[in-house]
Amino acid sequence: MTEITLQLQFPLTPEHAADHAQLCVDGAKKIDGIDLDFSAESLEYVDTVIESWRTEEADLAQVATVLFTIGCYVGEVFVRHADAKWVVPENPEEETFPLLLEMPDGSYCRAIDHVFKRFEDPEEGDYLLDFFAEVSAESNEEKELVAVLRTINGNNDFENTVVHKKIADDLGVFACRKIEAGEGIVAIDYIQKTQLAESDMDESQLIEYCYENFFASKIEVNSYEQDGDEMLSFEHEEGLVSAIIGHAEAYSRFAEMLKTSDITIVIVNVDSILATKTGSSFEAGFHKIVEDAKKNEENVFHLDPGVYHWTAEKLTRVEAPVS
Repeated sequence: MTEITLQLQFPLTPEHAADHAQLCVDGAKKIDGIDLDFSAESLEYVDTVIESWRTEEADLAQVATVLFTIGCYVGEVFVRHADAKWVVPENPEEETFPLLLEMPDGSYCRAIDHVFKRFEDPEEGDYLLDFFAEVSAESNEEKELVAVLRTINGNNDFENTVVHKKIADDLGVFACRKIEAGEGIVAIDYIQKTQLAESDMDESQLIEYCYENFFASKIEVNSYEQDGDEMLSFEHEEGLVSAIIGHAEAYSRFAEMLKTSDITIVIVNVDSILATKTGSSFEAGFHKIVEDAKKNEENVFHLDPGVYHWTAEKLTRVEAPVS
């Protein structure tokens, strides 16, 4: 970036970033009568200002300070709508402003630098609205709230501190952030009850929000027939399909599909469940499926494979018959 001198009214610190951004708001109101409201859509107006200066071949030295306040305004849009926060990293890179945004996934966003790039070389700097959408989407992809089914093992220290809903004596649905770790590896970060204040939701509301993400992805149901009986298997676009049995409407959906109020399910792992009418010809093989799953699966999500009897009143584990 070209060396420049800024005439700043406030210190170059995270605490004063919003003050610098407000100067951009005040300038837009005074010059163009525009009320900037820190919405993502308002970035379109900001882009037109930068575009007009470039068209007029404005000198960078003359507009540098205003570009800086615009960069802070763009950053404040991230703060208010993408859960970012202003930081000064311990080892900032050369030729960049030391005032950066830390995104929810821990990555850095250089909003101020991007504004200067947008002015100096538009081919290298995306439109500001596109920039906001792309960076915030990448961050949200890394950490997405999801519902995860896992075994409740009586570890009160864990279960008393993590957001979850108990659905059986030994099963619970837990609120987590799903983290794509690369190479097909999925990690999860459990949501602590102490974090509820940040989301402005109680436990049940947060669990329901996790299910909104869950049902936003495609769920595929496959049906198999044998001796006049039917068995259903479920696949989810994002995996973790077993959590579906913790949703309030799941039982009625299963009962409608199987035309019965008495259901037996087998939880193979977090990504695979099977369901059939209790007493069907498929049920006899469920315990064998569980045995094989226990041998072959790495239980990274702390979910023990099992067979469960499911009625409107209760979900109860079915022990394997003694051979």
